[in-house]
Amino acid sequence: MLLTVAICTYNRRAVLDKAIEAILAQKTPDDVEWECLVIDNNSTDGTRELILSYCARHSRLRYCFELKQGLSHARNRAISEARGDVVSFTDDDIEPTPDWLANIATVASEHPEWAFFGGKVLPSNPELFPSWLTPGHYSPLALLDRGDLPAELGLNTGLLVGANLTVRKQLVEGIGFDPKLGVVKRSTGAIEDEDFMKRVLLSGHPGGYAPTVVVYTEVQPERLHWKYHLRWSWGHGWFNALRWVPEWEKSKYNWLGAPGHVWRRGLESALRVPLSIFDPPELLHNCNRVLWAVSFIRHRRQLRANTRS
Repeated sequence: MLLTVAICTYNRRAVLDKAIEAILAQKTPDDVEWECLVIDNNSTDGTRELILSYCARHSRLRYCFELKQGLSHARNRAISEARGDVVSFTDDDIEPTPDWLANIATVASEHPEWAFFGGKVLPSNPELFPSWLTPGHYSPLALLDRGDLPAELGLNTGLLVGANLTVRKQLVEGIGFDPKLGVVKRSTGAIEDEDFMKRVLLSGHPGGYAPTVVVYTEVQPERLHWKYHLRWSWGHGWFNALRWVPEWEKSKYNWLGAPGHVWRRGLESALRVPLSIFDPPELLHNCNRVLWAVSFIRHRRQLRANTRS
């Protein structure tokens, strides 16, 4: 088996070396061959020089420059450049456990039917989390913990996080990540991961959750405040408005280009806001849902106006 670890990075030289060192320290069985492909997505902070210095000392590492800005472009480039049959994505601020890659190889062998799989993304600094930051608010932090039992994933189940996502190149190369739904520089709320996995599932190939495949990330201080979570929900609504999924659009009513269930979600959550004022986690949940709905409706209205003009 040949595995490719793909790290997509943009102006994160300050943390990238730690991620590379953690990958190079991986312990794998002798029959598992692997490489590490680092995709530089147009960085200007000396990232290129850092990666090339590692490449000069470690034959497993390869450098690739992707001029088109956006994480989706970088990931698609990684899939096309990968030499491995199995491509494991992680981020430039991630520290995988020492057996991460070995466990990926095991899962890939045990579940050849899975076109994609991934596991836990856990915080390395949970002691800094405020009391309102419960697991129900982990999505904006790109954290994931679905327990200790493996499971097959479907369209109606929770999916995975791109920071710990493994794909089979042959099955997903023609699908790819959609750049219009993805992170560009420091945008928030993108849905490129979810959209990609759903399109893989719709193509007839299943995916899976593998709890033994674990990575850690240090959650940045600015993400431990309500402001970030509210901004993420606004962006998430905006990106969802861009995507047109027939099942999502089914609704008896439609106003300003937004299906009725989106309006209902926003109105019901708005009514719950004053009722949850003494329950901070629930209050944030309701505020997030209101902002998501308002952002979705606002952007759909703009798209509708642009189409008519």
